[in-house]
Order: sequence, then structure tokens, then C-alpha cells
Amino acid sequence: MDRTTDQRLWRRVVGGLCYPATLAITTALVTKPLLGGAAPMTVVIIALLGASALIWSLELLMPHREKWQPPRRTLLLDIAHTLVSSQLVAPLAKAGLIMLAAVIAHQQGQSGLGLWPSNWPFVAQFALAVVVADFPVYWAHRLMHVTSVGWRVHAVHHTPQHLHLWASARSHPFNVLIKVGGESGILLILGTPQPVFYTWLIFMSVHGLLQHANIAMYSQWLNRLLATPEVHRHHHSTVLEESCSNFGNTTMVWDQLFGSYQKPVAEEVGIGNYQVPERYWDHLRLPFALDRYQSPADSAQHD
Repeated sequence: MDRTTDQRLWRRVVGGLCYPATLAITTALVTKPLLGGAAPMTVVIIALLGASALIWSLELLMPHREKWQPPRRTLLLDIAHTLVSSQLVAPLAKAGLIMLAAVIAHQQGQSGLGLWPSNWPFVAQFALAVVVADFPVYWAHRLMHVTSVGWRVHAVHHTPQHLHLWASARSHPFNVLIKVGGESGILLILGTPQPVFYTWLIFMSVHGLLQHANIAMYSQWLNRLLATPEVHRHHHSTVLEESCSNFGNTTMVWDQLFGSYQKPVAEEVGIGNYQVPERYWDHLRLPFALDRYQSPADSAQHD
């Protein structure tokens, strides 16, 4: 094989391993300290910083599309979303839910409703958490795409025309509250043990970064099981029929069960004819001003 063929093969092998290996290694590395009683938020911060650095490096080394490297203005906009939605609103919402769960546990003498199978092996509990947490978010996400009110809240997340690491945090604060309330809330209500909860939290967070990363990743058979980068790119399609599919946050379990799974084929991402300004203030007020930016045809389709 010549050098060019070797490089292509190497990129294909690395691209095939990148997604599952990053998730598996990150999850494995955090499990021991969490089970050993380490401060959960310290583990979360270190894991996410490490994963973010790795993903950003891979974006530079093996991009899915060269043109998806964000220009300075887009990068600054997505950093603003990261600081507000990801680093302020989401942690505050999770902290509030955790404090509420602690108060309920103190009053009842048990975690949440006490329905969680705490006697199961840790790996089984973790897998259950991934699937269960996805259930309320699946339905919330699906409703956001098929109702006018829901789409107004969710549209900000579909404004990027190029997916990359920082685009993962591009969400309206209202969207973040709904998502966090659904996925974290159900686990805390059921009484998920702390090590399982925080392992799930790190897995879900790293997964979200990978979903939007501009890395040449190839998921193949995993597309039917997990909400892989390929599957999620399809969900971000400019074609309405394609974007109204693959609603799962981390898995495709509920999409498979309720008939909303589509094989990923889309490549162009965004929200079609919507001309939403790339300014944070315009994104923040989008739920109240979406009709100013959408074409009549788009408006009719989402009503």
C-alpha cells in the first residue's frame, strides 16, 4: 500500500474506534474514584476537561469536514452558550434537583422513592440509568419538534450550520431546564445511588460532546443502539423529515421502540430557510421572536 492508502486506512481505523473508545475509557476511569468516595464534582470537572481537550485535538487532526472548523465569531457565540447554558443554568438545575432529592431522602429515610434496584451489579445499574434517563428526554425532544411552542424553545440548538465541539452547548436556557429536569429528575426521583448517578452524568456529558464533534467518526452497527455522531448529524439535517427523527439523547432504544429511528444519511445541518442572526441576544429571545426569522412554509410545517 502507498502512503496515501495507509493514511486513509489509519484514519478509518481511528475513526471507528474514536467514539466507543472515548466513551468506554472515560467511563472506566471515573468509576473507581466515584465508588471510592471521591468528591463527585471534582471527578466530573476533571473528566470533562480531559475529554474536551482530547476531542478538540481530534477535531484538528482528523476533521469530518474542513469547512466545519468554526470561525472566530461562531466560536465566541458558542462559548457564550457554553458559559450560560452549560456552565451556569445546567449545574444550577442539577444542584437544585440534588438538594431536593436530599431533603426528600432525609424526610423519608431513603433515596428518592426507593424504587432503584441498588442490589444490581454496578454495570447493570449504569446501563439502566442510561436507558431510563433517556425516556423523558426522548418525549420532550420529540414534542419540541412537532409543536409550535416546543420548537420555539428548541430551535436555537438547530441553528449551527457546522457541527463542532462547542456547538454542543448551543441551547436556550429554557431547553436546558427541560432536558436537565427530565433526565436528572427521573434518576433522582427513583433513588439512583450517587456513584451511578455521577458516572451516568459524565458518560452523558462526554457523549454530548462527541455527538457534535467535527471528527471523522464511523459508528456502523452502534447507530442502531446509541445516539452516535452520525445519528445525531442526521437529526440536525436541514431536511425537516430527517430532522424529525432520532430524538434519543444518548440511546436509540426509544426511537427504535416508537418508530422514530432513521438510518443516518444527512450531511447538511441547520434549519433550512431560517435566517436567525448569529448573535447571543437574538438566540436568547428566539422563543419569543421565531416568526421573524422563519419562512411561511417553515412556519406552517411546525404549527
